Amino acid sequence: LFDGTKESLDRNWSDANGKPTKWIYDAQERSFGLKLKTDKGWSTGAGPIFTRAAFGDCQLHIEFKHPADLKGTDQMRGNSGVFLMGNYEIQVMESYLTNPADMKEPNYADGQCGAVYAENPPLVNANRRAGEWQVYDIVFHQPVWDGLKLLHPGSVTVFLNGVLVQDHWEMEGLTTHCHRRPLAPHPTTGRLQL
Repeated sequence: LFDGTKESLDRNWSDANGKPTKWIYDAQERSFGLKLKTDKGWSTGAGPIFTRAAFGDCQLHIEFKHPADLKGTDQMRGNSGVFLMGNYEIQVMESYLTNPADMKEPNYADGQCGAVYAENPPLVNANRRAGEWQVYDIVFHQPVWDGLKLLHPGSVTVFLNGVLVQDHWEMEGLTTHCHRRPLAPHPTTGRLQL
């Protein structure tokens, strides 16, 4: 999906409508991403990025980094996510410090990096400091349906920087914020989203 070249970014990734992404390619680091407005904590307005191809069950290797001079508190510290099939989020967040005693405004447990967002906190804090590359290895099995009958809720196993943070977690619902959306049948493939 990305081999370090702008050509692979353009070939494999798009905005929500299939048009070229506004995410920025960095030739020096051979990576792509968003530049943040650190005064407000929001992105440059480029919106999410999607794979052009759709996937079901998959294994992903993703590398990301937050700027060393990142500003903000709680959910405004580089808030992003890896969305599997567009429905199941593995949180991306600058979460090096997670002890509330060490933080001015602590984040909630299932909003930390390594969490199945709004469902399950990471088993351990395996984060590196902002400015250092982080690595996700994710194995995802989608829910299995027979018509409207759920046969298996699907599961995700996540390693963050080589440390197990989600151990075959069975999905409880579709990703949302502040309320639960139950699992529901959906197509068997979907685009990955960052």
